[in-house]
Amino acid sequence: MLHRLVGLRPAQAAWPYNMALAWQDFTQGSLPLAGKRGLVVFTRGSAGTYFDSSYVMQAAATNAARFDYDVSNSALGLLIEGARTNVALQSETFDNASWVKTRATISANDAVAPDGATTADKIVEDATAGATHKAEQSLSWASGVAYAHSLAVNPDTRIRLTLSFETTSFPPDSYGEFRASDGVFFNIGPGLDSTVATNWGNGWWRPSIVSTADATASSLLQLFLHNGSSISYNGDGASGLHMWGNQVEVGGFSSSYIGPTTTGSVLRNADTATISGAVPGAHSGIVRFRAPPAFTANAYVAQVGTGDDKTEVYVDTSGDVIVKVTSGGVVVSNLTAGAATILTEHEVAWSNDTGNFQAALDQTATAPDTGGAVPAAASTTYLGQSDGGDHLFGHLQKMAIFSRPVSDVAQLKTV
Repeated sequence: MLHRLVGLRPAQAAWPYNMALAWQDFTQGSLPLAGKRGLVVFTRGSAGTYFDSSYVMQAAATNAARFDYDVSNSALGLLIEGARTNVALQSETFDNASWVKTRATISANDAVAPDGATTADKIVEDATAGATHKAEQSLSWASGVAYAHSLAVNPDTRIRLTLSFETTSFPPDSYGEFRASDGVFFNIGPGLDSTVATNWGNGWWRPSIVSTADATASSLLQLFLHNGSSISYNGDGASGLHMWGNQVEVGGFSSSYIGPTTTGSVLRNADTATISGAVPGAHSGIVRFRAPPAFTANAYVAQVGTGDDKTEVYVDTSGDVIVKVTSGGVVVSNLTAGAATILTEHEVAWSNDTGNFQAALDQTATAPDTGGAVPAAASTTYLGQSDGGDHLFGHLQKMAIFSRPVSDVAQLKTV
């Protein structure tokens, strides 16, 4: 019931829960059944991966919502992502000929992968002295486009791996040297836009590097073993580490794993979650969300309404949480509620009233906006997305929308 989802401080304590037009607690791991308040309609035109409560990667079927968990088995909520395509080939079969091995071999299906299957491969160096030991794959790149490369790595007798974009298509030194024993990039080349490492549990880490291509050409995606001093060293003919789930996608960060790929790319379609039902222009709402891994595009938390009359709640490319209200095609309020942090939980609340538009982030309100009239009533609420297809690429945890504004938006809080 609503009182489990939204707590109201004393000034609003008498506010009855049945004034909520919609409420959801996505950390419970399911969507409400028909007849519950604010029925969510969810679609996705493909499968998609997520981690279950035991932190084992699972594949959700077409149109099945993904309720994600972190490495400590804590619920992250409903994962909402836009469409992405893994263009890397043979993402789980490094022994395939599309991966060219130089002074290295692949021991196939050598360890248990993050999805629980014994499909992780081991790259093993040969005994060549003073040389690199690597696996490479040729891919096509487009100038001016940012690409994110990621894979799962588990240490064995080697604990370090260098991920690199070849300089034929990318800036010099587009590499990241990664230590899989503790999930640290210990050396980052200046050609990269960003790096991030995610703990996938059971010894697995997912390092990710991003670089923007500066030439349209085919060139190599490269994986080098590293001995702690260099990628060029005396091999011992036996040492190596485990790899799985290679992914290359267009974008400023890596999204959830898309695979397996074999001879061609694999598309994960966008998640779509909406609630139908009238929401008056004068209303209030709150959403707890987990921010995306980077702010490279507007990341939408929610949108109430569409077209000329709507309330948009999103994180912009500077990391600011924006609440923007459009009425009759005119922007009547554009408030910055505060600054978000990547991969961090936040609560954003808003209240629309004629001459009194309010916004708050984590129970801290910004100065209200006094201009304009409220929008016309909305018939659709978009969750984790806009009506134009901008997505959160993060998690929705709890939300509620109420049928009237509040006097102090900072008093709204999920519990």
